[in-house]
Amino acid sequence: MRFQQGVKLAAILLAAAVLGGCAFGRTYSYSDVPMGLQGASSAGRVAVAVQDERSYVLSGAKSEQFVGLMRGGFGNPFDVNTSSGGPLAKEICDAIVRAMKARGIDAHAVGAQPSESMIAVKRDMEATKPYRAVLVTLREWKSDTMMSTDLHYDVTLTVFDDSGAELATSSIKGMDNLGNLGLSPNEGISRASARKLDTLFDDEKVLAALK
Repeated sequence: MRFQQGVKLAAILLAAAVLGGCAFGRTYSYSDVPMGLQGASSAGRVAVAVQDERSYVLSGAKSEQFVGLMRGGFGNPFDVNTSSGGPLAKEICDAIVRAMKARGIDAHAVGAQPSESMIAVKRDMEATKPYRAVLVTLREWKSDTMMSTDLHYDVTLTVFDDSGAELATSSIKGMDNLGNLGLSPNEGISRASARKLDTLFDDEKVLAALK
């Protein structure tokens, strides 16, 4: 009996060690999120900025590279960061610009720092002389993985005209359980992220404002 209990305990400890090892040093890529942007079009240049306003980034508790948590066998959390080593906001901006260009839209990325004011971000976008400007604000975005993966999000998209006047806005907020994505959840998280970002652009007011 003691031998069987010892074997069981050893197996549990081994599994925890394996999960912990798998969790440590993880990175995810958001720059290649497979967005479709079906129905999106624009008659001119579109400036795109993504600003990270996640509370834990603004406070300095987490870096701009932070994208979520991967938990070890006992639930102990390890930070997951971007594959590029750059800010999450930049990777998401690159994904949006790439998807827009695939739809034939003349899209250009504009950098935005977490602490920048709305006035400063709009000024930077207007400097590119766009027909339309798109600002995506991340108030929450992270995944949390153990046996299953949760995706937490709170994002707003705003469309401005060439003078900086607001034309349309759309928002998403919530937490989705993505189920068990295995030991390499990046692909499943990427697909779920694409659906969420596409939802922001699928809003009728947004599509009309971009045209």
